[in-house]
Amino acid sequence: MRRSQVRFSVILVFAVAIACSAQEGKVEDLGPLSDTAVPEAVRQTLDSKGYRVLLDDGSPVCELWIRKSVPAQPKKDSQEVIYSQLAESTLVGVLRFPKTGNDFRGQPIAAGFYTLRYALIPNDGNHLGVSPNRDFLLLVPAASDADPKATLKFQISLR
Repeated sequence: MRRSQVRFSVILVFAVAIACSAQEGKVEDLGPLSDTAVPEAVRQTLDSKGYRVLLDDGSPVCELWIRKSVPAQPKKDSQEVIYSQLAESTLVGVLRFPKTGNDFRGQPIAAGFYTLRYALIPNDGNHLGVSPNRDFLLLVPAASDADPKATLKFQISLR
C-alpha cells in the first residue's frame, strides 16, 4: 500500500473530524518523532515528517507520524473491508494527544503517545450495524507496544 494513500486517508479523517466539530483548524508539518516515550524500534519505522492538527484557536488536538512503509499482503476479496491489503495488527503510525480527551462514547483518553494498529470490527452478530465498514485504527499505549512487527491480539467490543 502506498504511503501517500495511508497518509491521505488519515489526514482526511482528521480534517473531517475538525469540520464536523464546527472548527476551522489547520494541519502543520512537524519534524521526526524523537521523544523516548515511544520505543526506538517504533520510532525507526516512522516517516521523518509528522503532522500537528490545530483547532481554530490554535490549540493542538493531536500530533501524527505515519509509518515510512506500511507492509502489504495480497489483496483479499472482501466488499466489507476497505484496506484489504493490510493485515490485522499492522502498525500504521503513532499519535500523540497533548491533553486528555474523550472518545466518541465519552470515555477518557489520557494524554500521551499511542501506536496506531489496524484492526477490524468483528463480523459477528454482536457488532452488526456499529459502522458502515469494518476497518479502524486501534490506539495502543506506545510504552506497551515496542515491537513494530508484533502481531497483537485484540478483543473488541463496541456495544
